[in-house]
Amino acid sequence: MISKEILNSHPVGTLKKEISKTNVKGYSKMKKAEVVELMMKHKDRFGHITMKGKAKPAEKPKAKSPAKPKAKPAEKPAEPEKPKKKKLTKEEVKERVRTRKARNEKPAEKPAEKPKAKSPAKPKAKSPAKPNQTAGEKLTGLTTAQMNSMTPEQLFGLLPTRVASGVVLNPKRTGVKVAQDPFKAYEDEDRRLRAKQDQLKPKVAELKAKYIAEFNEKKLKVPELRKLMPLGDKSGYNKKQMIEILSKTKAEKDSGFRELTDKILVNRYKENRRQEKAKEDKIDKEIEEAKKNPTKPSIDEIRAFGRALAQHDAAMRLMRGPAYAESREKSKKRLLHKFRNIFSYRDKFGSSYINKHIAS
Repeated sequence: MISKEILNSHPVGTLKKEISKTNVKGYSKMKKAEVVELMMKHKDRFGHITMKGKAKPAEKPKAKSPAKPKAKPAEKPAEPEKPKKKKLTKEEVKERVRTRKARNEKPAEKPAEKPKAKSPAKPKAKSPAKPNQTAGEKLTGLTTAQMNSMTPEQLFGLLPTRVASGVVLNPKRTGVKVAQDPFKAYEDEDRRLRAKQDQLKPKVAELKAKYIAEFNEKKLKVPELRKLMPLGDKSGYNKKQMIEILSKTKAEKDSGFRELTDKILVNRYKENRRQEKAKEDKIDKEIEEAKKNPTKPSIDEIRAFGRALAQHDAAMRLMRGPAYAESREKSKKRLLHKFRNIFSYRDKFGSSYINKHIAS
């Protein structure tokens, strides 16, 4: 028999599904209590509903089949007993020890046989030794005296091509650049790089026109263009000039023209440093040579030295502090080089003669 307890045990969704199977209507917006009241009015239609969660009848336990007896493993046949070793007496043990010692003894060594006398070997006839040839004699086929009588140009012309170009003129093999003027080498390299730049100029002009058109299409304003300008070129240009500078810079970079320019500048810097170093080395060499054989200076030379020394002292008083350290050193070296004979004479023979004429 249906009751409220049975209906309340089910959720409202389940109850509404059961109502939908009948012709009862108007339940969709009802709450659970209203749905239960509606279903109680029509008990005859919901008599099949039972209490939710009702325990099912317990199943009967299955009868267990009697356990089969386990078969015992077959017993192994008993092994036959080994015969026990017979214990030896003291005499038998001693006898065995004696026999073992006799076996281990080495047999008597045989007397060493005398070596057979060998017949004396016959000396082989030696061919006359050839004189050792130098590398120059092997390459040219001439004797040392003949090569000494020739000029270096003549000897160089006799060398094979692979030796002349691959060894003698190869600084990687010898470590020395043969017959190569550094200034001439710099000029040749500079000329080669500038020729490459001339070949790239049409390409630079083409790319520049292309980039100018792209900048015009973007319609960038002056502040935006100024941000794109390289450092040091951000002011003093109008819009058209900035577009032209930016386009040219980009075209030179993309075409490789800028890279060649950088190489030219680096080579020029290196050549200037080389010339400065050569000049300094020449000055140092001349000063050292003057120290070897100084001559007695004339009165006019001493008076000129006195005036230059006074000017140098005045300049040194003005160039004080660490900022002028390099300038002071250069000034001292110029004075030392210009009057190197007087300084060398004073160091070797004393300063009385020079000071006497300076004071006068």
